[in-house]
Amino acid sequence: MSAGRGDKLSFYDNLRNEIINISEAYEKRGRFSNSVTLEDRAEYIRYEFLQCGGMNDPEKSYRVTFSFDSREKAETFAEVIYLAAKEADLSSLMDMNVIKLSLSSGMLYIKDSDAISALLQIMGASHAMMELENIKILKNLRNNLNRKVNCEAGNIGKAVKAAGKRIDDINFLKERGAFDELPEDLKEIGNLRIMYPEDSLSELGEKLKEKLGKSGVSHRLDKLSAEAEKIRKSEQKN
Repeated sequence: MSAGRGDKLSFYDNLRNEIINISEAYEKRGRFSNSVTLEDRAEYIRYEFLQCGGMNDPEKSYRVTFSFDSREKAETFAEVIYLAAKEADLSSLMDMNVIKLSLSSGMLYIKDSDAISALLQIMGASHAMMELENIKILKNLRNNLNRKVNCEAGNIGKAVKAAGKRIDDINFLKERGAFDELPEDLKEIGNLRIMYPEDSLSELGEKLKEKLGKSGVSHRLDKLSAEAEKIRKSEQKN
């Protein structure tokens, strides 16, 4: 697929062009050995990639595929990849478990990002390999950031739910006339909780006449909830 003027080539288009250039340079050099070298295997892998290979946009998913007309050819090609990886000492591609073969067709595919990076290295596609590594780094950063944001959002949700429950308990105590009978320290924190429903426990503690830490504030609010629960249970019995 070619790109028009001003269009940006896809990752696959850039990779394909890079491989074509490498293969043309290989052909110009010619063979200097009767034995099969790593470069010979790399050229065979490049050839098959251009003939029947493809690669997903790594921004979306990691997947390289080769579509052969028989499972036997796919198995032979898998062996070539393994031997090239072994000679190049690329352990991520030496594990045959990362090279998957379809049970019903001649499809060979690799979904492990490290193994794909190793395959690009074998093919000599250094630009594509570096782009893939950069994409992996950015995706990991985004994933870690999303996990952190989700964790913080979950903690905020729990805090809001807990604050709402305690406000309900305090209002319940007031409705039953039990709030005014409580010790001054519990009434003080109870009133602050209702006045500042969005404050964190630490912020509430700073507003007390005698400042208190987060755990101390939580302990007093727990006492208020316990009093409310005691009255609820008593009412249920009656």
